[in-house]
Amino acid sequence: MSEFPSVATALAVPSREKTSGPLGEIKVNMPLQPQWGKILLLTGALMITACSSSYQGKACEGKVRSLAGQPLGTTQALIIDKFTSFTITQPEGEVDSGTLFTTDRTKYVPSAVTPEGFLAQRLSDNQFSIINAPQNQWTSYTCP
Repeated sequence: MSEFPSVATALAVPSREKTSGPLGEIKVNMPLQPQWGKILLLTGALMITACSSSYQGKACEGKVRSLAGQPLGTTQALIIDKFTSFTITQPEGEVDSGTLFTTDRTKYVPSAVTPEGFLAQRLSDNQFSIINAPQNQWTSYTCP
C-alpha cells in the first residue's frame, strides 16, 4: 500500500511526468488544477480586510462663496469619500451627503439633498461641493 503515491503527490506531478507504482511506470497526463479552496479563502480574507479598513478620510481646503460667486472666506474639513456618498466633518458639525444620484456620470454631476436641506455634489474624485441656499453659501472643497 505504501508504494502508491498519495493524492497530493499525484496532483502535484506536473503534466506529462512519469511516476512509478506497483504496476511499473505510469504516465500521468493530467494538467494541474487550481486549488479553488485556497483561492476562495484568500479572496474572502482580502474582502474582509478591505471592508474593515480604518480609512479616516482626507483633509481638504474649502472656498466659501455666495451663490452669486462673491468670495466669503476659506475653510478646512475632513472628507470621508465612500464613492456613492461622502461625509464632510468640520468643527461646526458633520454633513453626510447621503446616496448620490445621477442618470449619466459622463454628463451630470452626482448629487443629493442632505437631511439638512443642502445640495451635496461630487464634482470629481478630489472635489466636493455643498450648497446651502437658505444661508446664501456655496462651499467647494478641493482635496490633495
